[in-house]
Amino acid sequence: MKGLAKILGFALLLPLCGFGKPSANTAQNTTVYVVEESSTTPNMLTVHLERPENRVATQLILRAAQMGVLEQVKNMACDGKPIKEDKPGVWSIASDCQQIQWQVPLLENGALLASAQQSMRSGNFILFSEASSLPRLQNTTASEILKISIPHVTTLFPAANSLGELALPAANSAPLFVLLNPIVVGTDSSDSIKLTYLLDNATSGTRLPTLSSHMEGLKWLNTIIPDKTEKNFTIAWLGISAKQLNLAGAAGAGVLLTNYPNDGELSFGKAMLLYVGLHEAFHQIAMHYPNQPAWVAESLASYYGIRALEVALPNDPATSALLNRFLASASHFQNGLVTINSHVKKSDRSEYAAFYTKGIAFWMAVDNALKQTQGSHLDDHLLAVLQATYNTNGMPINLQKNLNFSPETWTSIQHQFLD
Repeated sequence: MKGLAKILGFALLLPLCGFGKPSANTAQNTTVYVVEESSTTPNMLTVHLERPENRVATQLILRAAQMGVLEQVKNMACDGKPIKEDKPGVWSIASDCQQIQWQVPLLENGALLASAQQSMRSGNFILFSEASSLPRLQNTTASEILKISIPHVTTLFPAANSLGELALPAANSAPLFVLLNPIVVGTDSSDSIKLTYLLDNATSGTRLPTLSSHMEGLKWLNTIIPDKTEKNFTIAWLGISAKQLNLAGAAGAGVLLTNYPNDGELSFGKAMLLYVGLHEAFHQIAMHYPNQPAWVAESLASYYGIRALEVALPNDPATSALLNRFLASASHFQNGLVTINSHVKKSDRSEYAAFYTKGIAFWMAVDNALKQTQGSHLDDHLLAVLQATYNTNGMPINLQKNLNFSPETWTSIQHQFLD
């Protein structure tokens, strides 16, 4: 993500996933993680859980270590005795351990970009991030519940049940971001699409893109992807200083965190803000299709995010300027997208930004080749693209066939962008 921030000024993360709410009565076979405010330390949360009598030895594992996210877990203890990490994000829990407790420091809202996925606070507003703050028990058959037990919470997103409980998403799906006391800016609905804006600061509403322009981009995206189920998009806007010279987004279970400048304007203005949201919306709409290599998922979302932005802000010079910056940045990467994808799988993310820039150039080349050879567009073949398969390195196996490209056409595109 750092490479993209340096080139374009923002970062993007993973597709969205949804989750359900628990019933009003918590089931007996349930692990409940209770979140409270510290009674002794300002801007500190405590999290604790009680284990059942038939408990066994296990581990607590935090997602952050696997996602490249800084952890916020402090002072892990079992029955009042400190526990040390086995390695980053992993704690061994003995079978006789009954109560587990740790602390989570709340950063000042805006101190870090949204892509850092940190728990933070600004006045009454609190963001609790599962990825950085909630290690979870392993090898458990119990359902898992997060219970927010903090006074003076008037608005909680996602909505909890009558006991203040939220069902945790599966550990292999998008992480959970819980917003306490966000400002509800507004909601827009059209056909099967619902768009909601949440905000950290009541005075910053005018800094955001309009709901109506955002909705236009979402409606267009919904027409090109063959999936007509209801779509709910919730954007949580988090302010950050324009002096940081970048913006970021992080996709979670049911909500997208997105930065906005709270003390000035950035390059490309509200077009950049909309682009981040529309990029992630593509991920959400397409999430029912097979998993794709990172370069495919991010490049498609980038290409269709900029296309949707052209619909959301027609004839806006900032849109074309942003696209030109993407294409100019694409030339900075000499390695092909599949080569870079292989490096990313080995934890080398130094060229990850190529997925957002060179990736757009790749799909533009595919679209131009389709127009020249078949008189069609990439939009006409999007279902075939979403259903394509790839080898372990991320090289397409049947994309050439799905697009009906000649060997000569495909080889030219592959050598220019993938190898």
